[in-house]
This record gives sequence, C-alpha cells and structure tokens, in this order.
Amino acid sequence: MPDFLDAAWNQVVTGGPAASQMAANAVVEAIDRTLRAAAPDAEVLAAAERGELGKNATYLRGGKAAPTRRGRVAYILRSRPGDVKMASSLVESMVTSTAKLVEELQAGKHSSPLPLVLVQTHLVSAEALLTHLVLDPSED
Repeated sequence: MPDFLDAAWNQVVTGGPAASQMAANAVVEAIDRTLRAAAPDAEVLAAAERGELGKNATYLRGGKAAPTRRGRVAYILRSRPGDVKMASSLVESMVTSTAKLVEELQAGKHSSPLPLVLVQTHLVSAEALLTHLVLDPSED
C-alpha cells in the first residue's frame, strides 16, 4: 500500500488540474486495500458469525454477506491488549475516523475538487490511521 500513499504525495507535491482527485483516489485505495489485506473477507465473516465484531460488521452485497469497513477494523483490533471497554472505544474511534476520512476523500473524487492542502491533511490522517491499524503494539 505504500505505492498508493507515495502516489498521493506525488500528486500533492506536483499539483495539476486533477491532483486532488488523483490523490484522494490513491488514499482511498490505500485504506481499502490495507483493510482487505489485514482483514480478509472469509476471516471477517467467520468472526462476525461468532459474534466477535459487534454490530454492523457485515452487509448484504448481491444477496451475500460482505464485510464492512467497520467489520474489518473491528477484526484487526479484536486481539489488541487492554481492557474490553478501551478496545471497544478504540474500534469506535478508528471506525469513525476511517468513515469520515473516506467520505471526505470520496467527495473530493466525485464532486468539486478538494483543496490540495486539505487532501494533504487527509493523507497525513490516513497514514496515521493505517499505521495504527497495521502496527501491533504487542510485538515490541
């Protein structure tokens, strides 16, 4: 996924007429591909079926269950050390951050372009979010 983040930074630095849309697209791809790689469909669906991921972990796509971003984030964070309340708060925080970030970036892809400085801010947020999701603090 670093290639997508590098591509986004390249767009932010070089600018151009479609830079914000291209950067936004690269960031959304980095988030979605990271979530899919760290939380594969079959594993998320199985964990959701066992009731390990809380509410809204799946949705129906073409008549079949599919993981939501919320479900993938919950799956990734499910085994992090700490008490249950803190883990639950972390999942909610990460889900909310991911959803808002993707919403803002999608808007920039499909409607009026976001200012590059805002895309840059979202890019920094996405990097922090992805770092938090993929780095396991128990592996020190």
